[in-house]
Amino acid sequence: MGGFSPPVATAATANAGVRTVANIDTATSLIRDVDPDIQFETPEASPLTAILKAVKKKETADQRKFEWVFVPEYPKDLSVASDATAAATQIVVGASEYTYLHRGMQLLNTRTGETFVVGGAAEPSSTTIDIIARAGAAAMVAGDSLRIIGSAGEENRDKFAIRSQAEVFYYNYTQSHETGWGLTHRGKNSGSYTGNEKATERKKAMVRHNQAIEEILINSYRYAGAVGPVNSSEVTQTGGLRFWISSNKWNLNGTTPTEAQFFDYLGYVSQFGPSGYEIKGTAASKIIFASPKWMQLIDSWMKGSIEYENISTKLGVKVGFLQSSVGEFMLKMHPMFGRPGYRDKLLVLDLNLLSYVAHKGLDTTIAEGVQTPGSTRDENLIRTDFGLKAAGDERAHGWVEGLAV
Repeated sequence: MGGFSPPVATAATANAGVRTVANIDTATSLIRDVDPDIQFETPEASPLTAILKAVKKKETADQRKFEWVFVPEYPKDLSVASDATAAATQIVVGASEYTYLHRGMQLLNTRTGETFVVGGAAEPSSTTIDIIARAGAAAMVAGDSLRIIGSAGEENRDKFAIRSQAEVFYYNYTQSHETGWGLTHRGKNSGSYTGNEKATERKKAMVRHNQAIEEILINSYRYAGAVGPVNSSEVTQTGGLRFWISSNKWNLNGTTPTEAQFFDYLGYVSQFGPSGYEIKGTAASKIIFASPKWMQLIDSWMKGSIEYENISTKLGVKVGFLQSSVGEFMLKMHPMFGRPGYRDKLLVLDLNLLSYVAHKGLDTTIAEGVQTPGSTRDENLIRTDFGLKAAGDERAHGWVEGLAV
């Protein structure tokens, strides 16, 4: 039998000349120069949430269902249902419109300019109304618009019948929004070029969580139902702007409006809400959130006359101020609106009517170490129980979509 034969070592690779970074890099021993500051594709991108919290004090709700009261304007507009001569002592109004009236009310025919007073031996109880004191009398035709402008009582009379408008109760829900992150125990202890892995994952989760709050406030539809997938418990969704704005929705259907059409729309939205154009001498509280395409279009109309300034030194939120004959508006390009599904969007909001509402004690909280005891994982979560309060007249806001992009 032969003796032991020792193995022959493989000869090292010889590098000719001086050692270069290419040699070092190939040997995987060159330390990478990685900036620890993480750059996100979209930063927090939540100006609506930030501005609501800055402009108005955050509200809290004791229950997941919260309510508020709105008192609409007393109904003043009526219509003529049948032709009537200039000498007629009775007219017929639209169905149930007589319930708005009492004897002594003064009405205007908006077409002819005639004013007259509700008369009769008794209070109106049907669509046929007794009328007196016709000033500027003219024939009425079916479809004429009438408006209550006040009252004109006779000298020797008792009090007028009492009429008032009913208040309306609105409600919304808070919803439990949650974002989690986690690592194994070894992963938690590991470092990387971006720093501590747990801190990095937490930062990523927080950015994603705040972006989702913004999208919920804009898009969510109000809902409550015992449909939970685990134990059939209740799931609530807060009603966002898409849910509350119903009257002033303008779909351009892939077209571009003219400047006149756009400002005509703003003029209509400005009729309503505490920040409308009937409020003089106050700072703008209606804000336009727009996509980059909309901003480009508005800039082309305003020819560089929009001035930008910070509305909050604490938040560093800079907005433009658009001066027009129908009102003053803050103007903000929304970072999210450059994304698919938003590029055609523009929102007009009356900030005095909107509030971020947090369930009491359940605004954004971070819970760490929520993993199952004994697990080798480290699991954590961010949870926010919140909703949107859209008080007042929803016509104070506007939702425009369908811009040609």
